[in-house]
Amino acid sequence: MRFNNWLRRFGFKIHGFEIIEENGRLKPEFQKGFHTSGHVSREDIRWAIETIDPDIIIPVHTENPSWFAENFDNSVLLKEGETYNI
Repeated sequence: MRFNNWLRRFGFKIHGFEIIEENGRLKPEFQKGFHTSGHVSREDIRWAIETIDPDIIIPVHTENPSWFAENFDNSVLLKEGETYNI
């Protein structure tokens, strides 16, 4: 539900599911034929980073964090459990 709230807050048109009430609780009901893996291409990642122009990049949830270090000088690669003070 939190994701749906963010989508609505920023004016995204939602396709593929609607929010229904069941047993007094809100939940998503997905339409058949819609699917997404949630993964994005490297080209799209590069575009997003170059567009946003962050001061630092800390890659998470990636199988290849070294790609960020190889492509962006402002990348900080953290080991599991390591913290970074802003």
